[in-house]
Amino acid sequence: MAHMRRKRFPVTGFATLTTTLMAVTAFGAPGSPRTTATSVDSVTTFSALDGSASDQDGASNGVLSLLSLDLHDGGTILIDVPIAEFDVAENLTLRGHSAIRVPYDTPPEFGPHLTIRCGGQVSIRSTAKLYANGASAGGRLIVCGEKGIDVRGDARVSADGVGPDARDDGDANDRVTPFETSGGDVWMQSPGSVRIRESARI
Repeated sequence: MAHMRRKRFPVTGFATLTTTLMAVTAFGAPGSPRTTATSVDSVTTFSALDGSASDQDGASNGVLSLLSLDLHDGGTILIDVPIAEFDVAENLTLRGHSAIRVPYDTPPEFGPHLTIRCGGQVSIRSTAKLYANGASAGGRLIVCGEKGIDVRGDARVSADGVGPDARDDGDANDRVTPFETSGGDVWMQSPGSVRIRESARI
């Protein structure tokens, strides 16, 4: 059973990775069965999906319950609530230029608490992004994959304090002046393996 934790502490200008911990931890898989797979190939918000026809629990309660979730190239779920949970019975895949993230141009002051529980495998591939970033402080990102977690290609996973421009795309607006930010937590847990490979970064 693998458990990876990335802990970031307050710094000036950038949040810096300071601790990596590997340990054994308990893991609970999602519960009730689902019947419909969900694919996303455009931009939507978490609150639009929560309680929608795609949500198997049928309630707008901060928990998005799905059979499986596949974000194709360009598919993006914007986290527009402070606390968001994905409860996925089978596999969750982010491929191509897809993302689960906060809005780039208007990131929240404090990053969200974002939890992903997956009964299958979590795969984050290519240039996909999984972000729980905030302008002043990163949030908490917890990813649990019953059959493993695989982050590869040029994928990015973070819960950083990123300043007023959360895009981090290399343009002139990225971190152009010093500011004080606090990093958040990234936890990855699996009874199987947690693999970070190729040029992927946590």
